[in-house]
Amino acid sequence: SEAQALLDRLSPLVAEKSPGTTRTGWSDDQWLLDQGIQRHLLQVGYSDYALGQILDALDRQGMYDDAIVVVIADHGIAIEQNVFHQRYITPETVGQVAAVPLFIKGPELEGGTVYDRRVETIDVVPTIAEMLDIELPWRADGVSLLGAIDRTSSTMRGPQGSVTFGIDGAEKLAVAADIARAFPTGVPYELRPLGAPD
Repeated sequence: SEAQALLDRLSPLVAEKSPGTTRTGWSDDQWLLDQGIQRHLLQVGYSDYALGQILDALDRQGMYDDAIVVVIADHGIAIEQNVFHQRYITPETVGQVAAVPLFIKGPELEGGTVYDRRVETIDVVPTIAEMLDIELPWRADGVSLLGAIDRTSSTMRGPQGSVTFGIDGAEKLAVAADIARAFPTGVPYELRPLGAPD
């Protein structure tokens, strides 16, 4: 299938160790870390392009209006100096590991809304169930995002302990500021070695 062909092309790239990484974490070389952020931004850009292709295909086939589309990541990775493990959640890495995108498009919905509420991946299934107007045959841990959300914090557990964080988004804003430092114009191709001529 087309999806399998894409995975086959990407597999060698995923298996290769990224410059600047240690076995599971990152070194202290800021230039190589900035390259890691650059690779991440380019991957996000390609993911956005691929999602556009999928949505266009749904529209061409007359299925877009009735479709439920969910896009979510399971977790992020920390790209920062001397982090022991890029997937371990700590108070310092919570903005990179825990703050993941979630996009949900329901059937017959027009326009879009940004919700700045504390939602979790456990809320996706109850939301889909409500959109389909079905009752889940089990008790869900999450809640539908179509209703009120009164969560004021989230707790993630990891090998180095639990981290609780609130709803103000301070952690992800700090990550955005770090990305803006490396890419001040927002263009991921502008990365140059320090001291390189324009």
